[in-house]
Amino acid sequence: MKKQHKLLVIAYHYPPITVSVNRTYNLTRHLTKMGWEITIFSAKRGKNMPFYDPVLKIHKEIKVIRKTAKENLKTRILNKLWIIPGGTVWNPYPEIEEYVKKERPDLIYVSIRPAGSIFIAYKIYKKYGIPYVLDYRDPYRCPLIFKKLEKKAVDNAAAVITVTSGFAETLKRWFGRKITVIEHGIANDLISKIKKDRTNRHFPQYLTIGYIGSTSQDYNIDKLITATSKSIYKNKIFVKLVGGVGLNPFSRIYYKKLRKLAQFKKVRCKFLKFKPYFEALTIINSCDITFSGSAYSKPSAIAGKFYDYVGLEKPILLLTKPGTEIERKVRDNRIGLVAYTVDQLKENIEKMRENQKLIKEISENCKILGKKYDWKNRAYELNKLLRQIVDKTKKL
Repeated sequence: MKKQHKLLVIAYHYPPITVSVNRTYNLTRHLTKMGWEITIFSAKRGKNMPFYDPVLKIHKEIKVIRKTAKENLKTRILNKLWIIPGGTVWNPYPEIEEYVKKERPDLIYVSIRPAGSIFIAYKIYKKYGIPYVLDYRDPYRCPLIFKKLEKKAVDNAAAVITVTSGFAETLKRWFGRKITVIEHGIANDLISKIKKDRTNRHFPQYLTIGYIGSTSQDYNIDKLITATSKSIYKNKIFVKLVGGVGLNPFSRIYYKKLRKLAQFKKVRCKFLKFKPYFEALTIINSCDITFSGSAYSKPSAIAGKFYDYVGLEKPILLLTKPGTEIERKVRDNRIGLVAYTVDQLKENIEKMRENQKLIKEISENCKILGKKYDWKNRAYELNKLLRQIVDKTKKL
């Protein structure tokens, strides 16, 4: 093993919080096996972060230090700077500075969001000269009043990474600097604990469509329900939605509309709300096929759950705009069927319902692609980048 280096990770989301944790969790657990001594600063689990997943074990060699997030009127006003929807504000700078003085890490890795975390890394860099890497899971920006400071923080980062080429183009347009793409991955070792169900045991009676993620308007669940209602097999199709809307009041209204839409259209739809990661995957494993619709509203997006679908070897019904990155991935690897409209989505649902052989062929393609996208391979990419930065810094 190569010489061990110290890596300080600033990540609001980390187990036992199981929302938005997969990227940081999987990268860090593999990096520990590549010679990194990792300390993570994260938030304490609170009432807005209720999901605990006992399957997501923190690696014994990773140290996690937690700071409570505050909630009051003042922090709600400041929430756009520091944190996530709901007005939670989290600023672990004092604790991080104490750690830096004592341990002198070689490098800082920042998982965004909150977007304001970049200022913590920038301040440490200015004061102690420790380089930092920014990982934009999504292209989030700070409020305009912090635009100049944000630009300085990004300019001084040793590297900026993101998850898709589309996001990279957006970040490059914002900040005018090089952006490295390290895609999401698949936790094959965790998924292997679920006995994969590729038997399509519901055939020929039923087809079950599964979905994990937010049910806010951007994810186009309403179009899936409408497409299902138009199908000649409507009474032979079940839809399982594993997800919710968080604290956003407008999303809550939309969630209620979805339930009413399913009732009105007489679609057999189960609204299962958010579930811990492993439990959600187990539910999707019981489905025949899956749905992904976020790229229809956000063409540059590829949701992390898309890779979980592939890992579970479940064919994907993709609703997207023409020419997106996720469309190319689905078509080139033949891991699903692509639709641009609700009517095309309906036709693809019927193709799946009528052709068990097609589902099995696509499942086999997912199995092949799943090995390529293992999180271990993504960690190798990140490890290479981080070591180049450390080596360059030590030569200065």
